[in-house]
Amino acid sequence: MTDGSVALRRTLAVACAVATAVCTSCSRPAMVAPSRSLSAAQIADRAKPGTVWVTVETTAAVEVPELSIHEDALRLTLSDRVTPEMSGEAIFRAMVEAVLQEPDRFLVRSDDVRRREETVYSTGSGLVLTKDGYVATNAHVVKPSPDELKKALVQSIRQWVQQDLAGIEDDVQRILRGATIVPAARERLMESLVGYYTKSANLADVSTKVFVVTGYSGASDSPDLVRVPCEVVRVGEPAPGKDVAILKMDGNDVPTLPLAPSLAASQLRTGSDIHIAGFPGGTMLNHSFSVPSRLVPSHTSGKVSAFRDMGEPGDRWQVIETDTTINRGNSGGPAFDERGNVVGLATFSLDGQPGINYVVAVDVVHQFMRELNVVPTTSEFTKRYLDALSSYDAGQRDVALSKFRLLQADRAAVRAVDDFVGMLSGGAAAPLPPGDDGAPARPTLESPQHASGGPAARERGGISRSVIIFGLFASLLAALLAVVVMSNRN
Repeated sequence: MTDGSVALRRTLAVACAVATAVCTSCSRPAMVAPSRSLSAAQIADRAKPGTVWVTVETTAAVEVPELSIHEDALRLTLSDRVTPEMSGEAIFRAMVEAVLQEPDRFLVRSDDVRRREETVYSTGSGLVLTKDGYVATNAHVVKPSPDELKKALVQSIRQWVQQDLAGIEDDVQRILRGATIVPAARERLMESLVGYYTKSANLADVSTKVFVVTGYSGASDSPDLVRVPCEVVRVGEPAPGKDVAILKMDGNDVPTLPLAPSLAASQLRTGSDIHIAGFPGGTMLNHSFSVPSRLVPSHTSGKVSAFRDMGEPGDRWQVIETDTTINRGNSGGPAFDERGNVVGLATFSLDGQPGINYVVAVDVVHQFMRELNVVPTTSEFTKRYLDALSSYDAGQRDVALSKFRLLQADRAAVRAVDDFVGMLSGGAAAPLPPGDDGAPARPTLESPQHASGGPAARERGGISRSVIIFGLFASLLAALLAVVVMSNRN
């Protein structure tokens, strides 16, 4: 065997190995690197099934003492303020101003206490953490403060205020003859009495029931809410405490949302986009909207303004300051980074300072879950839902419709799924899949292989990447063989 033959055989062996590797590589689906960010619309779509409406029923007995006017104190104070020339209306106004300035001096509590049991209804938002029904929300959603309860309860028994106000007016007209009731001043006095009741009322026998609304049942034109009772298994303290609560409802393959491993891992920075989903109370309690449409969480977007530390040395946690709108009822709703991962819970705002809102970091949620020995999981429903969304984002309408219909058959009354089925089957033009200037959709993080269009994925020019690579290696192989042949001839 000549040296040329040996070289030729070695070259052919190498060439065959290279060709085999190339063919094997080309036979696999081309994997596209996942996009680093999702559009706001993509995040909103992914947030819908796992963002839940939390409703709370707090029952308590409110005890309020009867109030009357301290006659001697009122006469003494008004003796220097009331003159013969004053009208009856001016005398009444003077009395009201005196009571408003020093209510503890002029309002006397009797030993007679009135008691009534009342139920206060409140709402918030939350997110599902596990397929078997663990839910995160704010502590203040499920644990209203005594002052908030008192205020709500006292407002519900305004007839007691009306009764006491009528008695006070009789006392004033008896003490200050000629005093004339002025409606505006009377209203101010009434609101003062409501505040005074809030301060002095006593609460007893407080009990709370928490529910998560998972959908609706019955016909869509007259549906009933599906409310699942929850147990509060871990609860912190309202801000400035760790304002997080973990609930547990009965569930099987419940739609879930993905948590960022930590706030640091999310790589959020000042100026990053942040998105919040939830159920603002004004919308949820407005019966002008249909029940199914009220079960779609609202979505707002904004920027990270800053990061703040809370707590004491040795036990600190972070909150995200943002200009993203947080309304009453949004409390406990998930906040998302640009990848669609939950980075915290919408929690509180600064009174009187619009545009300054705070999100408690996901680290506190992880801490509470670790204490419960519970690991966040992704449900099968969510995996299938994300797969359907990936097909839709890739422009595969028919494939997406088929997947959404299967989801709809397995779990009824998920509004997000119903909306996609209606949009894709009704002949209406679906919104353009997200991309740059109408370009093909970028792949999503959840299922990049589907976003790329599968094994037959094509580049913009219409030629598959595997064909291009194979052509390059074939050309290289031909060149190598030509060199060997020429060398053997020499």
